[in-house]
Amino acid sequence: MNLFGTVDLTAVARAQQKEAVRQLVYYLQRHYGTTLHRLPTDVDTLKDFITQTQHQANQQGYGSDELFTFFIISSFLLGSGWLQDPVFTPLITWLTDNGIDSDLTSRLHHCQHQRQRLEAALPALHDSTITLLESPMDRLPPETLSKHWQVTAQLRGVPADQSLPELYRCYETDFRQLAGLPAKNTGIKNPTPDTPKRLPHSGMPQEESHDFSNDLTHEQRHQLLLHLHLALGFGRYYRTNRLHKALHQTLNTPVSERSMALIQFLRTHQQRLKENTEERE
Repeated sequence: MNLFGTVDLTAVARAQQKEAVRQLVYYLQRHYGTTLHRLPTDVDTLKDFITQTQHQANQQGYGSDELFTFFIISSFLLGSGWLQDPVFTPLITWLTDNGIDSDLTSRLHHCQHQRQRLEAALPALHDSTITLLESPMDRLPPETLSKHWQVTAQLRGVPADQSLPELYRCYETDFRQLAGLPAKNTGIKNPTPDTPKRLPHSGMPQEESHDFSNDLTHEQRHQLLLHLHLALGFGRYYRTNRLHKALHQTLNTPVSERSMALIQFLRTHQQRLKENTEERE
């Protein structure tokens, strides 16, 4: 006869997970408080994010000790799915070349540095996004997409030698999936003989930009560029990153009010980014 009854292993696992979430929330509040303020987010949202990221860590094999800790904190700093975000290719390459399972403090130092670079770039990127939201949609023909992309990437601080076409294709493909559009443009390219194959310093061939956008309406191109801005500013998976609950609520605003709501959100975020900018965790 079992005097102690049956052990509910599922309940034990839930309790352990709950305690892990509590400890991680406390750790992030203590060590990354100003980052939390600048995101912005609250404790309940942070708990949801950690629970979501725990699941992702388990799925991707980061379920033990320091690698698990690195996955959670780096995802907090750089965004959900940052290891699949081409904007971080230089960082991922560095971590791989230097051993991604090496010293935790060193790895997180480099992630924190990337976070600081991002926060420094966001005010100017938000200004550009606000200008886009205030601009008529019919002023964005296909041939200007590469120019806008060049400026946006420069504002974000993407290195000039990084593969901008690859980054563009990745975010553009994400946009098409979100918008329910065909994955590829099947139209026939018809560049004029006078058109240069590459804009100066842009890294994005004009023909390639046309190929990706010449089947889109003015409104769709406008929404594509908005997506490029938000993906660079808030991470490739900003739509599902639970830390961005406030952004999600803004994007769910009725269409007639969405642009103004997003402008207000970005201006408020700019103000938070400018507060206590001298403080670095």
